[in-house]
Amino acid sequence: MNNTMFIPRDSNVPPKDIRTQHALEWVFTALLVIGGQVGLPILLASFLFVRTAVRSLVVNSFCFTWIVYSISYCLLLYTSRSDKGTADIIPTNDELCLFQAALINGSQAMTAVSTLGMVINLWLILNRPAQPLTLKRSLLLASPAYVVFVAFFVGAYVAGAPAIPEFQAANSAIPGPFYCFVVENGPLTNSPTGVFRTLISVYVFAAVIHGFIFGLECAIFYTLFKKRRDFREPLMKETFTRVGIFTVYRIISIIMMAFLMHDPESLLIEGLTSPRDIYDGYAEIVAAAGPLVVFINLATRRDVRTAWHLLLPTEKAAMKKGTFDLEAEARAKNDVETQLASQEWDPKTQKNRTSQSDAESGHVISIGMDSDGRAQI
Repeated sequence: MNNTMFIPRDSNVPPKDIRTQHALEWVFTALLVIGGQVGLPILLASFLFVRTAVRSLVVNSFCFTWIVYSISYCLLLYTSRSDKGTADIIPTNDELCLFQAALINGSQAMTAVSTLGMVINLWLILNRPAQPLTLKRSLLLASPAYVVFVAFFVGAYVAGAPAIPEFQAANSAIPGPFYCFVVENGPLTNSPTGVFRTLISVYVFAAVIHGFIFGLECAIFYTLFKKRRDFREPLMKETFTRVGIFTVYRIISIIMMAFLMHDPESLLIEGLTSPRDIYDGYAEIVAAAGPLVVFINLATRRDVRTAWHLLLPTEKAAMKKGTFDLEAEARAKNDVETQLASQEWDPKTQKNRTSQSDAESGHVISIGMDSDGRAQI
């Protein structure tokens, strides 16, 4: 085995496999564009500018990180597309290939940390309802994702900048079927110290973060179950469903990461000569589905659908009868059962006050205020 294996050999790819890849290329692109470049920007704009659908800084930042994630994976597809006779998308220049590889490294780590911030915020709301959701707390939960992004972006860019003579390129970033990634000069093995160490490092980091997230979600499920009598039944079902959908997606992602960490050569490099080796695992398709999963989870909230005039007929009928006014319902009951309360500290009364709905990752928690102004679940 030698370094020439990294150079695409499209002539060895059967035409049937090339057609399969081209079809999956459209699936890959469609998932990323629909979820991360159409759906999430519209949703984020609604959160920022529609009064009845306002969310906290933590949620807005979470959406933004997935938009960046989507763009990073599509960057090569914007400028280069595979033709009928090739199995790889060839970048217009080596610098663009390296930039995309570094961008993907950074965005993978960033979305993992932003998701952790979301889940921590939800856990705090459930278990520390009396603590205010201040700007300081929001920044502490949202900003680490961008610090991690810069660290992994710079790390990948620096690692991929030196040229490897065998590649006949200006740097050591190489194109795969959909996007570029960095390989480094070193022993040609799948170990963390081999040529794939930059690629493996971000998967190891993301897998560890997702492990923490899974543990917190288990704690959240336990808290929800323990306090189930404080929730209305439809609300409980919706909350469990939303948390569950994202948890299942994350588990699938962790499994894909495990395959990539165990054998990155067979899942990525062999795809240059046999696309079936990649798509039997569907690693790229799972990665591309992330922004769409986030969008569906957040956009199906009732207050969002109200702002978009996408209510179900039964909901519209209830609205006509005057039983579906979100704001009136919250005021009348002095709670925010249709909201995930963003608690703000009132310096005049030295007590918490609730603000507009804040459906963290689509999870709706019943939080009210008692006579002393303390948040209750």
